[in-house]
Order: sequence, then structure tokens, then C-alpha cells
Amino acid sequence: MNEIKSGREKAEESLYRSAYRDAFDQVKLGIDAREKVLGIAAEGKEKRSLHGRRRFSMAMAVCMAVVLITGTALAVTAGGGLKSWFSDEWGYNNDGEMPAEQQQIVESLSTPVGISQTVGNLTVTVDSVAYSDGYYWLMVNAEGMKFDEDNGYSCRKSDLRIVSEDGRELGQCGSSITQTARGGSSLKMLFEGEISPESAEAALADGGNMHFMLSISDFVEKKRGIVTGTKEYVLQEGTWSFEFEVPAAESEEMLTAPDSDAVFTLGGEETMCRVRDIQINMVGIKYMFEGENEAHSELPRLIFKDGSEIGVTGGSGVQLEEGSWQMKYQWSMPVDLNQVEAVKFGKTEVYVEAEVE
Repeated sequence: MNEIKSGREKAEESLYRSAYRDAFDQVKLGIDAREKVLGIAAEGKEKRSLHGRRRFSMAMAVCMAVVLITGTALAVTAGGGLKSWFSDEWGYNNDGEMPAEQQQIVESLSTPVGISQTVGNLTVTVDSVAYSDGYYWLMVNAEGMKFDEDNGYSCRKSDLRIVSEDGRELGQCGSSITQTARGGSSLKMLFEGEISPESAEAALADGGNMHFMLSISDFVEKKRGIVTGTKEYVLQEGTWSFEFEVPAAESEEMLTAPDSDAVFTLGGEETMCRVRDIQINMVGIKYMFEGENEAHSELPRLIFKDGSEIGVTGGSGVQLEEGSWQMKYQWSMPVDLNQVEAVKFGKTEVYVEAEVE
């Protein structure tokens, strides 16, 4: 039975779609891919925020630098860094707290940075970063101005690059940014995305650490109203620049899952697609996909032994031939592989096999 929506609900949905268009207007190419890359569209799955307001999740191709205007997102406790962000993300998607084993994985990959720069009234701090196997999560805090959790915030330009110890550029990082305002004078932003294999290999050869250069320019506030639409205001002009490094962690731990036929829903009807060569590590998943391209809109989810689930933040795909794709996605947070039970494609759960080292 079709859901009947009120005029207010329809207006709110139109408003959020407008916010997505605003986000896409800020797209900037990231990794210089030599492959044909598939940008993954929005999940389209409505979620409920911790404050009870609507929020829509969006998965973007990680070869783009995109600012996501998410309105009210996760409520992040003061000074919590990556661990607190992921703990709130876990609780947001599941009942109960993040397990201790999962917290240990996050802590083991997280490196404190703690460098700040002030321009005008706004102080921006690079809090911490986690990196492994080509994917990273970078926590940035902004303080000193009034932020309203009902509004969206973004920077007009962000640029993250890997450089050598002597300053040579080794590659540009693709990223998406999710932001949340706690209210008051604090804004937290999570940069997450992929580093190309060529850039990661060059960084490892250069000394074993990942040397980053981050540049953020012009913070803006976007106020959304059902009647007035979205209006943008400049909060603070200027550029904040940082250089820092973290260990270039690479893990050999991996889970596999058997080749399977998975059921996806397209246009209200079920269709069967083939997933094979499935490889899962603590930061992402790779697999071959055969079937209708539109089925990519149903993104994979990871299922834990206690019934908890997490999704992906972004992904890319290389088309090998008609109807055949090599897919890869980044998990929304680093995961404890010992607690993983299955991966879900569409409506089908595929149980993992023995760990490979």
C-alpha cells in the first residue's frame, strides 16, 4: 500500500532534495582515476536522527570531494574525536553501545593530531585521523562562532593531498565530508575517503608514513525553510592550512564470502544479480557484480554476530564489460573482523567464510 504523505512532509522532502543539489554543486574531482568510475547515487533511505529530526544518508563516489549538507546529524560529545563519532554512529544505527572489541579497533587505527589554526573568529583543529589499506577518516573541529544544529554548514573548498617528506605531491585524496553541529560554538566534520593505490605505494616507499596537506576555505551556513528554500550566508572567509602525518597501516586480515545470487528491488519488482569474489577487510569491501546496473542503488551492509549492522560511506565501480562491474566501498567506520557474521546485498545475507591471512 502506498504511503500517503502530508503537504508538510512533501515540502520537507523537496527541501532535502534541494540540499542534495546544493551538495552536488560543490563537486570537485579527486583521485586521477584511469578507470571508468561509477558514482554511486544516494541510498534514498530515510533515517531518524538522535534529535528526532529527519536525515537522509548519501553515498558518493570517493573519487570526488563533496560537501554533504546533512542538517541535524550525529550528536558528538565534546572532545570525543573519532572514537566518540563512531560510537555515536554505532548507537544511531543499532540498539546499544559499540562493543569493546569494536572500540579497540577504532583506537588502534586512530592517531591524535591536535593542531589548530585561527582565522578571524574561527579556530579549526585537526583532531585525529585513522588510516588503513587505502581508506582514511579525518576528524576536524571548528570553534569560536555560533552554530545551529538545525542548519547546514560547509566549506566552499577543501583539498587533501599526500606529499613526500620533502614536499613533493604524491597524490590527491578523494573525500566526502559529513558535518554536524552540536549547537553552541562547536562544529565537527568528518572527512572520509580513498587514497589511490599508486599514492599509497609512493607514500610507503617514501618512509612508511602518510604525510597529509589539508586546506579548507570559507565556512558558510545554509539555512533551509519550507517557504524560503535554502539561503547561504558566509560565516568566516579565509583559508586554514595544515600539514601532519600518520602511520601507513596495512592489514593482511581479510574475510571472504561465497559467490551468491542476491535479490535486489528495482522499480518495486525483485531482480536477481550475481555477487562473487567477495573480499572484506576492516575498512572496506570489494566484489564482482553481475546484473542490472540500477541495483547498485541498494548498497551493501555488514552484519555482526550480535545482529548490529553498519553501512558504507562511498564507493566506486569499474565496468569490465556490459552488466559486469568490479565494486569497492568504504565502511562507515573501521570494523572488528572477528565479530562479522555476514554481508547483506539487497535482501540477501551472504555469510562470511574463514579468515584469510
